[in-house]
Amino acid sequence: MCWIMEKAREFQKDIYFCFIDYAKAFDSVDHSKLWQVLKEMGVPDHLICLLRNLYVGQEATVRTGYGTTDWFKIGKGVRQGCILSPCLFNLYAEFIMRKAGLDESQAGIKIAGRNINNLRYADDTTLMAESPENPPTSEPRPKKYKCGLPRACPDNSFAFRIMSGAANVIGPKICLEDKMLMSSVKNNVGRGLNVALVNGVNGELIDAKFFDMWAGDVNELLKFIRPLHEGTLVFVASYDDPATKMNEETRKIFSELGSKVAKDLAFRDSWVFVGAKGVQNKSPFEQHVKNKKSSNKYEGWPEALEMEGCIPQRTAEV
Repeated sequence: MCWIMEKAREFQKDIYFCFIDYAKAFDSVDHSKLWQVLKEMGVPDHLICLLRNLYVGQEATVRTGYGTTDWFKIGKGVRQGCILSPCLFNLYAEFIMRKAGLDESQAGIKIAGRNINNLRYADDTTLMAESPENPPTSEPRPKKYKCGLPRACPDNSFAFRIMSGAANVIGPKICLEDKMLMSSVKNNVGRGLNVALVNGVNGELIDAKFFDMWAGDVNELLKFIRPLHEGTLVFVASYDDPATKMNEETRKIFSELGSKVAKDLAFRDSWVFVGAKGVQNKSPFEQHVKNKKSSNKYEGWPEALEMEGCIPQRTAEV
C-alpha cells in the first residue's frame, strides 16, 4: 500500500481507500458454504473430503456460573491454531470478492495494465478507487465466459488466461477452464518461473510448482520438466526474475515445448508461455517483454503480461 501511495504521489493521482475489518471473521465461516466455495474455487474433491472430515461432528458446551449448557453442534468457524485455517478463510474471502463483482468493476486503480481494486491480508480488506464513486455507465457489462474470456471457446478446446507477475509486487495467475491453477490466493506462486502441468486430453491439473530462478537450484526445475509425457500442456508465468539460473538444457527443453524466446530470456524479463510436449511447430501462445531501462514500466521491471485463448484438446490415443 505504501508503494501504491508513493506512485500515486509521483503521478499526481488521487486514490480513495475503504478499510474493512470483518467482525469475528474466522468464527463466521459457515461450514456448509465453505465446502461449496472450495468446490467452485477448483479444490479437488478428495481434499474437500479430508477437510470436511476434520470438521464433521464437532460439538461444544459452555461453562457458566450456573453450570454447563447442553452440548450443541458447531456449524461455523475455522479451527483455532490450525495451519489450514488462514488458507480456508482466504479462499472464503476470495469467493466473496468474486461474487461482489469487484474483479469486473470499473472502479480501482491501474497497475501493470490490471485493474486493482482491493488488497487483503488475513481478515483485513482494503478497497481502492481513483474516485469516491464508481464511474457511471449506461452500457450493460459484457458477458464473461470461462476464465473471464470475452467469448466462449469452441468445443473440444480449453479456455485459459495467464498473467505474469507485476515487478516483484503482484504475483502471477494461471487459469484453465475457470479453475485457478496458480495464484497468490492459492498460495502456490513465487519468484522465478511458475509452471503448471496439465493433461492435454482431459484438462486435469497434473502438478503446479514455482522455481526460484535467482537464488534457487535449476536442477529442481529440470526434474519437473524432463519426464513430461507426450501431449502434456505446460503453462509458464514469470515473476520478478525468470532467467538468471537458466542453463542451456533448460532453455532447450522450453524451446522443444514450442517456445521461441526461451533461448534469449534474460534477467527480469516478463514472460508468459503455453506449450506442449511433442509439438511440431512453435507455440502461438507466448508473449515476452525484455527488461530495458529505457522502456520499463516500473523501476527495474518491464510491464506485466496477460494472455488468453483457446487450446485445442488432445485426442486420446487408442
